[in-house]
Amino acid sequence: MTIPKRLLAAGGDLRQLTAAKVLAAEYAVTVIGFDRFGKLPAEVTAAERLQELPAQLDALLLPMPVTQEGIFLHAPFSSSTIALPALLPLVKPGGTVFGGRMTEEECRMIEAAGLHPADYAKAETFAVRNAVPTAEGAVQIAMQELPVVLQDLPCLILGAGRVSTALQPRLRALGAAVTVAARRCDDRARAEGNGCRSVPFTGLDAVLPDFPLIVNTVPVKLLGREQLRRMRQDVLVLDLSSKPGGDHAGDNKKIIKNTADLPFPLDKSAFLVYNRYRQAILL
Repeated sequence: MTIPKRLLAAGGDLRQLTAAKVLAAEYAVTVIGFDRFGKLPAEVTAAERLQELPAQLDALLLPMPVTQEGIFLHAPFSSSTIALPALLPLVKPGGTVFGGRMTEEECRMIEAAGLHPADYAKAETFAVRNAVPTAEGAVQIAMQELPVVLQDLPCLILGAGRVSTALQPRLRALGAAVTVAARRCDDRARAEGNGCRSVPFTGLDAVLPDFPLIVNTVPVKLLGREQLRRMRQDVLVLDLSSKPGGDHAGDNKKIIKNTADLPFPLDKSAFLVYNRYRQAILL
């Protein structure tokens, strides 16, 4: 009888929990960091304390982003902190630790424990597919929070990367008038070819007052105090980027949302697409 490989999914949001559920069809999966979530999938084994976790794990599956401030896992559904260094000894020597957008410090910590860090967010196919639920989540929040319909609504997207590329046709399909702000002229030309207007970053300040919906997809802090001051009072700002683009502490004079912890049910197709690819990486 073949003993299934043992995996630990530690911390994270609904994407991590869905990944654990999918992986449980092939492996023995334990999860920690979800004691505040409620009923968990029957396919996984839940642990609330480190003492309950199995040892000699074949792999450790960490969230995206991995930690807060380099030590404690990103675990919004946990009632207590989970320190990354406390989990590493549970993995077999030479085992693999998977995580999304790992920092250099996190990778060094994992390697010092005799393990192999693997950043699944660096895979292009993962990044492209991950952009889809992010874009759909942005549309959902916009429709919930805005007091008007998206039809004919001027919308500004900052950046022309994967998330922006996924978001542009979705907003346009709902009738929004989309403008893309990008640094490179070829990105602006591509956006125009997709039916959007475009503006260079150098012209951003002049157009900010024109948009009731602004979506940032750039991991650079483009929206400082001066830019927020220029926006209209009823603006909705959705920040989909990783830090520092998503770090507006102290500048929050307007509504700023983040889709990292959307309250989607586990069977939402967008998250299943996301996590089926994460499963493929682990295989």
